[in-house]
Amino acid sequence: MELFAANSVEATLQQIVELAAQTIDGCDGAGIILVHDSKATTAAATGELVKELHQLQIHTDQGPCLDAASLGPTAIERAVQRRQAACNTPDRHAYWLHLRASPSELQELIEAVVVPETWFFRDPQAFQALAGMVRAELIANPAKTELRLLS
Repeated sequence: MELFAANSVEATLQQIVELAAQTIDGCDGAGIILVHDSKATTAAATGELVKELHQLQIHTDQGPCLDAASLGPTAIERAVQRRQAACNTPDRHAYWLHLRASPSELQELIEAVVVPETWFFRDPQAFQALAGMVRAELIANPAKTELRLLS
């Protein structure tokens, strides 16, 4: 899959979530929530369960995607700068080339920007709704013994 061959932003975002689900060890689903003018929407998702989880986050106004959006671009910029320095790449373009060629560096960058904690599961109603969605997914797919999601 050539990420840069996509014909639209939407297609590129869809490719990103599909690549994330394929390359992140143990990830069964991935998605992207975009926040514009304080309105959050699902921009891409690998499946209906991820879309439902996004809707739950948007409805409760909390969750890992919304926590990440609250960080803003400066936090991501700092993470890229730290990773660029750690890789001893002389400039942004060199780091970009290294990032495209190195799955392990991509994983390092992802871990540098992923929000490690969320308040999402501290709301009992949100957790109950999530448990119901996961239970339905596992019932629909009885061969699955484990379900991991990145959102």
